[in-house]
Amino acid sequence: MDLRGCRCSSLKAAGVATKESSKSRASKKIKARNFLDIVQIDVYKYDGYHYLTFVDVATGKCWVKKIIKVNVAKKNKGLYKQRLTNCYRTWESELQAIPVYYAQSNSKVERLHRTLANLSRINSTTPDKIQGLVNDTFTSGGGIKDKEREEGDDNDDDTESEDEKVPYDGRVLKEGQYVRAKVNLRSRNKQDPFWGGVAKVTERKGRKQYYIYDGNRVTLRHISHLKNYDIGEKLLEDVKVNPTVWERAMPCLGPRPKFDVEYGNNKVRVNDDWRMKIVYLGYPGLRNMERVAMKIKDGKYQLLYLAVPDLPFEHWYKVLGDLDAEGWYGHEPKDEGEFWVSDKGDKVREESITWWLVKFRKR
Repeated sequence: MDLRGCRCSSLKAAGVATKESSKSRASKKIKARNFLDIVQIDVYKYDGYHYLTFVDVATGKCWVKKIIKVNVAKKNKGLYKQRLTNCYRTWESELQAIPVYYAQSNSKVERLHRTLANLSRINSTTPDKIQGLVNDTFTSGGGIKDKEREEGDDNDDDTESEDEKVPYDGRVLKEGQYVRAKVNLRSRNKQDPFWGGVAKVTERKGRKQYYIYDGNRVTLRHISHLKNYDIGEKLLEDVKVNPTVWERAMPCLGPRPKFDVEYGNNKVRVNDDWRMKIVYLGYPGLRNMERVAMKIKDGKYQLLYLAVPDLPFEHWYKVLGDLDAEGWYGHEPKDEGEFWVSDKGDKVREESITWWLVKFRKR
């Protein structure tokens, strides 16, 4: 382990060998050349437990180990120290420790603590069980913004704290509310949408800033760059999936069958018996999705089809994604034609999110 403190660190001046990159030595931000060359380590307290957290500086990959309950550690400091030492030695026995002189030098692991807390609350779990999701987020591109920030990208508008010139109208967002965030101008072409995909508000910070989660990463955004989003539950009750969409989905889902049980949008009855039947749920509605996902997981049906919005930050979406579906067909807003049409086949609204037709077979 090699944690850089200030430039006047006595250990660095004494010639202690480090594995920092050449850019790191000339920068306030610590950087590493290779995986596991430099690791930041800290002890983190969450929901009554102490956790030991590790972050690789080069890749951003993290590890989290549960150590001991906080109240037990207060009563028995010797046991706390022993478990901390054992956990430390288990992870790696050849670590060279260099102290941190300022908290900012340990910024990667400090940011990890915030991410762990947010994702643990969202998924109702603990930091040691959420580390896989954090690492998946980084490898799928979630760490790009943090990397840009470390390289001095001061123009990133994630926090939008500089947007003080916009009059604050007193608007307040609620936890769990759906929003769309303004796309960074530097990552948007002129023909691209001004507003990004749908995300969920997870926490308010101060008067004008909110943490939002899009299923990939948690970001802090200014309220002036957040737009309320309503999926339109009432409107969806009177529409149907475009027959053209069913035709385009054939290579993925096969031909549309004759359904034994067919529900309209927002009209599913979860307690009905679907055993040995071919079922079409339509769009079950947000209030029913959790129960629907659990019943689909039980597998008591022959074939089952449903339409769902692309909301990867929701728990039911993760449940459906983990199941062995026979096929998913997605219709993006930019695709030709409409996903939802009226009974006469007319366009009913502009879509801003992707909709999926999903097929499950009895397991």
